[in-house]
Amino acid sequence: MRRDLRRNTKIVGWLFGSTIVCFTFFSLDVTIDLFEHLKIGMGYSGFELTHLIFEGISVITLGGCMFLLFDYLERLRNSEQDATESLTALRSDFDGLLQQRFEQWDFSSAERDVALLMLRGLSMTEIAELRETRSGTVKVQAHNVFKKSGVNSRVAFTSLFMEEFIDLGATTK
Repeated sequence: MRRDLRRNTKIVGWLFGSTIVCFTFFSLDVTIDLFEHLKIGMGYSGFELTHLIFEGISVITLGGCMFLLFDYLERLRNSEQDATESLTALRSDFDGLLQQRFEQWDFSSAERDVALLMLRGLSMTEIAELRETRSGTVKVQAHNVFKKSGVNSRVAFTSLFMEEFIDLGATTK
């Protein structure tokens, strides 16, 4: 639950806006109070001085919090942008890896389609429906994919790419 609150940009924006309002209010209050006392030349009583000191500390604290929150939000934005760029690079590298392997294994066009759809997790029936062919045809094509790639199951076929994808991720950082 706490993690969801931190990711909710509306709540973070509301908190940041509220902090700005509080900072502005206390800053104006302290400034006006000081100005009025200086204008009439009146000193502060012990309670008034304590009150003014606490308001001043509040202004400084809120200003520091705003600075830190703004800096934190900026670093989060940069981190998200870096992650997006890294993911885009990985996807590009992964697509290249797929094409390279498919060419290496000399997959036919139909075998490439079946292989991609299997990697996406579709069942043989779903692949047959998408390709508008029979389930038996897809099973034969899947068997050819496994045979050409040197594996004997869908899990083994998928793991070939997962291992290389993980290796690609480690080298792009």
